[in-house]
Amino acid sequence: ADLLKTSPVSIHNTPDRLHIRQPRKWAKDHWQKSKQISELVFFNPDVFNFICAHPEEVITGKNII
Repeated sequence: ADLLKTSPVSIHNTPDRLHIRQPRKWAKDHWQKSKQISELVFFNPDVFNFICAHPEEVITGKNII
Protein backbone atom coordinates (compact mmCIF):
# COMPACT_ATOMS: atom_id res chain seq x y z
CA ALA A 1 0.00 0.00 0.00
CA ASP A 2 2.79 2.44 0.88
CA LEU A 3 4.51 1.84 -2.46
CA LEU A 4 1.32 2.63 -4.38
CA LYS A 5 0.57 5.66 -2.26
CA THR A 6 3.92 7.18 -3.22
CA SER A 7 3.93 6.17 -6.89
CA PRO A 8 1.98 7.05 -10.05
CA VAL A 9 1.26 3.35 -10.52
CA SER A 10 -2.07 1.64 -10.98
CA ILE A 11 -2.90 -2.04 -10.95
CA HIS A 12 -5.64 -3.14 -13.32
CA ASN A 13 -7.52 -6.27 -12.33
CA THR A 14 -9.97 -7.31 -15.04
CA PRO A 15 -11.61 -10.68 -15.57
CA ASP A 16 -9.19 -11.30 -18.44
CA ARG A 17 -5.94 -10.07 -16.99
CA LEU A 18 -4.01 -8.45 -14.17
CA HIS A 19 -1.46 -5.81 -15.17
CA ILE A 20 0.43 -2.82 -13.88
CA ARG A 21 0.37 0.59 -15.53
CA GLN A 22 3.02 3.19 -14.86
CA PRO A 23 4.46 6.13 -16.75
CA ARG A 24 7.53 5.00 -18.69
CA LYS A 25 9.68 7.89 -17.52
CA TRP A 26 8.76 7.26 -13.91
CA ALA A 27 9.52 3.54 -14.25
CA LYS A 28 12.88 4.33 -15.84
CA ASP A 29 13.76 6.88 -13.17
CA HIS A 30 12.50 4.67 -10.30
CA TRP A 31 13.46 1.23 -11.56
CA GLN A 32 13.95 -0.35 -8.12
CA LYS A 33 10.57 0.84 -6.85
CA SER A 34 8.87 -0.28 -10.08
CA LYS A 35 10.51 -3.70 -9.81
CA GLN A 36 9.52 -4.03 -6.16
CA ILE A 37 5.86 -3.31 -6.97
CA SER A 38 5.90 -5.83 -9.80
CA GLU A 39 7.53 -8.51 -7.66
CA LEU A 40 5.00 -7.98 -4.87
CA VAL A 41 2.00 -8.10 -7.20
CA PHE A 42 3.06 -11.12 -9.25
CA PHE A 43 5.30 -13.16 -6.95
CA ASN A 44 3.87 -12.69 -3.47
CA PRO A 45 0.81 -14.94 -3.12
CA ASP A 46 -0.73 -12.86 -0.32
CA VAL A 47 -0.48 -9.62 -2.30
CA PHE A 48 -1.67 -11.31 -5.50
CA ASN A 49 -4.73 -12.74 -3.75
CA PHE A 50 -5.47 -9.38 -2.11
CA ILE A 51 -5.33 -7.62 -5.49
CA CYS A 52 -7.50 -10.28 -7.13
CA ALA A 53 -10.12 -9.94 -4.39
CA HIS A 54 -10.10 -6.12 -4.40
CA PRO A 55 -13.54 -4.76 -5.34
CA GLU A 56 -12.16 -2.09 -7.70
CA GLU A 57 -10.93 -2.87 -11.20
CA VAL A 58 -8.29 -0.13 -11.04
CA ILE A 59 -6.28 -0.09 -7.84
CA THR A 60 -4.19 2.94 -6.91
CA GLY A 61 -2.71 4.44 -3.78
CA LYS A 62 -6.07 6.11 -3.17
CA ASN A 63 -8.16 2.94 -2.93
CA ILE A 64 -5.67 0.29 -1.81
CA ILE A 65 -6.86 0.31 1.81
